[in-house]
Amino acid sequence: MEYETHENTGTDEKKIQQDIVRDEGDSRNSRIAVILLWVAVICSILLVILAIRLISDPVSRMISFIKESDLESAEYESETEYDPDIDYDLDLDSKKFDVDIDVDKILSQFDAEEFEEALSRDIEKMQSEKNGDASVSGAGIPILDFCDDKKLDEFADDLENREVSLFIYKDGTWYDTSDKEDILKAFNAIKTVKIGEEVTDYEDSEWVQIDFFDGGTETSWAFDFWDGCLEWKKDGHYNMYKVVDWGDLDGLRLESMGITL
Repeated sequence: MEYETHENTGTDEKKIQQDIVRDEGDSRNSRIAVILLWVAVICSILLVILAIRLISDPVSRMISFIKESDLESAEYESETEYDPDIDYDLDLDSKKFDVDIDVDKILSQFDAEEFEEALSRDIEKMQSEKNGDASVSGAGIPILDFCDDKKLDEFADDLENREVSLFIYKDGTWYDTSDKEDILKAFNAIKTVKIGEEVTDYEDSEWVQIDFFDGGTETSWAFDFWDGCLEWKKDGHYNMYKVVDWGDLDGLRLESMGITL
């Protein structure tokens, strides 16, 4: 009986040792598998990072290149937008201009006397402006320059060709005439009157009005003289200006009216 018990005991120990060996082998294989798995994961991560680096570098270079190209294009456009130093070769000789200038017609419309009159008036006006305020020195300003009215200048230049009537108020009586000679004489005398500075001390007496009425335009050019002053509207207000020189108007005789100014 004891022998059989011994035999069974040996067999059991052998089986236990085999099971222990098998368990140790399985555990070692599991650890190796885990290690290999982690190695694979790490390698995969490294491969992904490397792929991203390889892809991002060309993309960043391409983006940088596009930005630099846009910047150079903008700079070129700003530089070429306007260049004052560029020489333009305009070959005018090769161009044909259909311009027909009638020189004879232009010369026929030129009025030498009218031109000389306008030129002399402009010269006189420039001289008065150059000398400053002429009223200070007592020289005065020609009345047409003083009025400084374009329409009045046009009326004066074309007076001979207009239908004008003359009305004069003097010593409480109105006089009128359509005599062209007296009308021109009166207006030419008016042009020699010179006006000085503005005055506020004057008397409401000795009123003389010389009124040129243009029937074609129904426009009236009236010169009102009060106590040695001219009443004229400037800057929207009527003011009184001292008459420095009466010129040819003083003592002017108009036969058609029978009066002497």
